[in-house]
Amino acid sequence: MRLEEYLRVVQKRWWMIALIALTAAAAAYGFSKTQQRMYRSQVRYVVFINRLDSGARMFAESTLNSYVNLIYTPGRLESIAQQLKIDQSGSAMMQFVRIQPQPNESQIVIEADYYDPATSQQIADAVGQMLNATVVEKNRTLQGEDRLSLDPPQPAQYVSSKPNTRINVLAGAILGGILGILLVFVLEYLDDTLKNAADVERYSNLPTIGAIPSGAAQGSGGRPRIRPVPVSGFIMQPPQRNRNIDHDE
Repeated sequence: MRLEEYLRVVQKRWWMIALIALTAAAAAYGFSKTQQRMYRSQVRYVVFINRLDSGARMFAESTLNSYVNLIYTPGRLESIAQQLKIDQSGSAMMQFVRIQPQPNESQIVIEADYYDPATSQQIADAVGQMLNATVVEKNRTLQGEDRLSLDPPQPAQYVSSKPNTRINVLAGAILGGILGILLVFVLEYLDDTLKNAADVERYSNLPTIGAIPSGAAQGSGGRPRIRPVPVSGFIMQPPQRNRNIDHDE
């Protein structure tokens, strides 16, 4: 199919595509409203490294990853849940907490999601304090150039994270539009009827000379309309009977 044929198919059934897209967007909106709202708190620790040589970045990357692995365990997170009196296991807490080392920016980002903003702030702050305490404890056994320090951040700030209704509705509309386009092309493929001269030319690869309009041969009363044929001088008239013979009869 050529590009104009694709456009013709979309233009012919555009209402179907729009209907499916609107239906998917409405479904996404309804689904978002049924989800429990969650809040995300974030803290950023700036990392200071004593090394100034060319291997400082690689050292920072390996060191930060090792500290994250020490903190991000079910046992450590369960102790934080017990400290904050949160009824969650360590494995469940791992689904709410993320620790992202960013050596290129010399920082560690801690994010915590929970069902109320105050608890999410407490979790992020508690994880950060545990990370800082672990760094201080490790520094006691390291040489000066292998040590690093964390700059205490501002208190965690929270934002509403889930559900993101706007993103969900937009994604639903886009997905519905794609499904609608696929559906109209499937319907066009299954429809093998010829509806106009363009369809005849496309399937037969022959030009159409003329077309008989639908209902053109029907009159107002449903009877066939016959066009009178003009009499030409080349058409012979039927011979007339002899009037005298008729008179005698």
